[in-house]
Amino acid sequence: MASIWKSAIALGAALAAAASQPLAAQEEVAVEAGKPWNHAPSGISVPATIDGIARGRVTRFDQQDLDVAASFFRGSPQEALTVYVFRNTNGNASVWLSQAQGSIENGKSFGTPSLAIAPATFAPTAQSGAIGVHAVYALTGTDYRSAGVAIFPVGDWYVKVRASSTSRSPAENAAWMKRVIGALILPTLSAGAAATPVIPCSTPLGAANSADSTATQGAGISQPSDRIVAAQWCRETRMEGNRAVYRPVGTTDRYLFAIGDNGNAVTVRGEGGYYSGNLITAAKSFALPPQTALPTPQRVLELMAADKAVGVFDTWPPRR
Repeated sequence: MASIWKSAIALGAALAAAASQPLAAQEEVAVEAGKPWNHAPSGISVPATIDGIARGRVTRFDQQDLDVAASFFRGSPQEALTVYVFRNTNGNASVWLSQAQGSIENGKSFGTPSLAIAPATFAPTAQSGAIGVHAVYALTGTDYRSAGVAIFPVGDWYVKVRASSTSRSPAENAAWMKRVIGALILPTLSAGAAATPVIPCSTPLGAANSADSTATQGAGISQPSDRIVAAQWCRETRMEGNRAVYRPVGTTDRYLFAIGDNGNAVTVRGEGGYYSGNLITAAKSFALPPQTALPTPQRVLELMAADKAVGVFDTWPPRR
């Protein structure tokens, strides 16, 4: 089990720093030039050209095409687009927008970003309703003028668009991302609940000191519970390595510990007599030892870095 657990740790850039693990391998996908790239698992298709910019490299970050990206780049003016598709395993669009914002705010390639368009909802298609969220930054100290990110759910998947430009204003960047999304060929989107942007948490997390959160003997380990559901999420202070804790607004007894910005996270909550922690990745869920109290995020990192998994469950293909 150890080698599988360590491979899961390697999927998170944050855990690479915590446990000295390598990042997930990247592999180029062979795509015929001038033809759309069809992502078979989701049914999403990305054109060969979007808004006059030709598609370049298509990259997979796993071996089952559950985390993929298509890149577009133009040299003059410099403009870069990336369309990501990854599994919807937990959280919601607003959580992963917040994580993508962390990548921009803490990244070294965007100079000094200043939030110009705060997280706001939008409708990816005329039929979908405002199920997507986006945010745009004005940039200084770099050649780029603006950088934006937009994300929305497509069934069991998320689509994320990152866009940066040396010439477009933040408002023009937002309009550009909407055109990019409009160029994607998507399965029919049913109208879902409108997205609600993440807000700062107003109360502290009710977690025990890590030294007091020890393994519970004899607790049964079973298939992880369904995702933590929240009408709206709040975020604790962002941690090093773009890690952040999110909680359903008004709760202090459960949380989602997001690692990076591509869907990997640990769900932590009570299970009737003990507290569970499950690292959820695109294809598998890894159960941590049961805890006697709600563990702190640091305790979760300690358990992961110590290679302590007590169960491994396949999440792909999805259970029916």
